[in-house]
Amino acid sequence: MKINTLIVDDEPLARERIKSLLEQESDINIVGECAGGEDAIKAIGMQQPDLVFLDVQMPQIDGFDVLRAIDTDTSIAPIVVFVTAHNQYAAPAYDAQVLDYLVKPFKRSRLQDSLQRVRKQLQCRIMGRAPAEGAPVLDGYPGRLAVKVSNRVLFLKVEEIDFIEAAGNYALVHVGAQTHIHRETLNSLETKLGASRFLRISRSTIVNLERVREIKSSFESGAIVVLADGRQLALTRGMRQLREMLKVS
Repeated sequence: MKINTLIVDDEPLARERIKSLLEQESDINIVGECAGGEDAIKAIGMQQPDLVFLDVQMPQIDGFDVLRAIDTDTSIAPIVVFVTAHNQYAAPAYDAQVLDYLVKPFKRSRLQDSLQRVRKQLQCRIMGRAPAEGAPVLDGYPGRLAVKVSNRVLFLKVEEIDFIEAAGNYALVHVGAQTHIHRETLNSLETKLGASRFLRISRSTIVNLERVREIKSSFESGAIVVLADGRQLALTRGMRQLREMLKVS
């Protein structure tokens, strides 16, 4: 299956860079290039591409204007990957249902990661089902958390987060063996993620309730929360609420 792809960027060198990388992928068919938002809207309507690499910052009509001008809720809507030199648009990009967010300059390996997500999404469309990464909101709260990693923005599935620790005005987000530094306070994240899934168990820690395996007594701290992977966290507050939410008698 060929993936018909449109490249939209007001910088010729940026378009050439993306094009040169995409030409190395056997299943990518580049159907056009656009230097501005107005041409992009027309090209999307005429070409009906499967995939659009879309610059965010463009004169007059930017990437978000392009998204607002096309119907992104239909089964034939293109998959959109934002490309920009700035990372501050990550959150609104996610809200706009953009699949991925590439921060210039990016390596070929990063582009290939994005293309793998595109292929997975297209396969799900063909099979007539929603992709695993589908719903952006769970129980009224975000389904993914955008964190900056080097020169890219990574969207973490909230249900895969084990626990989060405070680090001043930052937070340390623990996902398996990885720890991501996120520029947001623990108080803000606690509110954003919702008490039905995450609970503050100490002044500096909130934990994903789905990751809790057991609660056990501790001579030093009084109680310890043991996660599914065996990691242990001190429990200094919220014991009653934790027991209730975990349905412990």
